[in-house]
Amino acid sequence: MKKAQVIDPGLLLCALFGHRLREGDITDASWTGLLIAVVGVTGTLGAALLTQNRADRIKRMELQAAAEQRREERGHTEELLRAEQARQRQGESLERRRTCCITLNTASRQYLTAMTNYLHALRRGEVVAASLEGLEAGRPAYRDSYAESQRSRRADRGVDD
Repeated sequence: MKKAQVIDPGLLLCALFGHRLREGDITDASWTGLLIAVVGVTGTLGAALLTQNRADRIKRMELQAAAEQRREERGHTEELLRAEQARQRQGESLERRRTCCITLNTASRQYLTAMTNYLHALRRGEVVAASLEGLEAGRPAYRDSYAESQRSRRADRGVDD
């Protein structure tokens, strides 16, 4: 049976660093201990640096993701606000048009009633002064409500007066 060949750690260090052994060189366990210490310290420091670097990188990625999420949420909030404002403007526009229509219908019916009263007074040969006053009073109200209705429609379409 063959014996396993044992390699001297000192010789291994010398071979690694390109050092040729000369007579009187130290090749005992002190070199081995030094090599182990250097490798251990280097490994420990390197691992700490790599770990810290990786932790910093992960933290930066988390902060970037959080910032992106805040931007998206802010954009969504602004979009909701714009939609709500648009609905509010539509509601106000509808209410304004409804009010104008009610006013126009009321004024036109009153004006039509005043014209009908005036016509009946003329046909009957009655005094038309009272009917004519009612007709003259209804005409400006009808004209004003009609003009307001037209302005409201133009404003809803975005057309200037």
